[in-house]
Amino acid sequence: MLWYKAWRESRSRFCLAVAVVTVYCLTVLVRARTAFPPPEAPHLPYSAFVWGELYAPFRAVAFSFIALMLGLGGLQRERGAGTAPFTLALPVGRGQLVATRVLVGLAELIGVTLIPIVMVPALSPILAHQTYPASQSVLYGALFLSWGIVWFAGGVLWSVLFRGEFTAATAAVLTPFAYMAVYGVSRGDQRYPVANPFSMMSGGLDRSVGGRMLLTEPLPWNVMLVLAIVAAALVAGTWRITARQSF
Repeated sequence: MLWYKAWRESRSRFCLAVAVVTVYCLTVLVRARTAFPPPEAPHLPYSAFVWGELYAPFRAVAFSFIALMLGLGGLQRERGAGTAPFTLALPVGRGQLVATRVLVGLAELIGVTLIPIVMVPALSPILAHQTYPASQSVLYGALFLSWGIVWFAGGVLWSVLFRGEFTAATAAVLTPFAYMAVYGVSRGDQRYPVANPFSMMSGGLDRSVGGRMLLTEPLPWNVMLVLAIVAAALVAGTWRITARQSF
């Protein structure tokens, strides 16, 4: 029941994200049939075209918004809607409510990430008359998820700190900009370049070979582990806050 309840609460956001990402991927592939290569860059590799359309830093920003939005919801939202007493009356602890919601949200985030991973290699030969390595889609998907789970956990945290859904959504939208503002002021690009989320999610320019934007080095597993720990810490903080809140 808890799983179904968590799905019902988040399915509208998930379905919207799936629709947007699917339509965008299809648009890119169909446009590549006639617009690739572009006249201004006739020798542009198809892999670089895909990178620019799907995995460039600005696309990573868009993905961060999706991850943050999927993290919203929970008891504070139900409190505003007047359904929190019913949920709290269920024979389960608040920790189970938080855990179920997080696991369902992570599954939805992975589902959204899988869309370009599957569509681009499978449909490029059909729609764009080009080929794209499936391994590259998997690698870029892993990089997107590495920071995506942090953004998702941030959305979960905002949703328990603010009662109003609009307030939580606003905080979630502003989170990437606030992070990059602090990152820039602290000169993080010079001290900690690996902490730039959108550069890492896009593979980093140092990972491109011959302008093809193909990942040839191993993924930064140590950094990805740290990000997973950060996400887990945010979720743990969410659980502690939820356990102490009065509804």
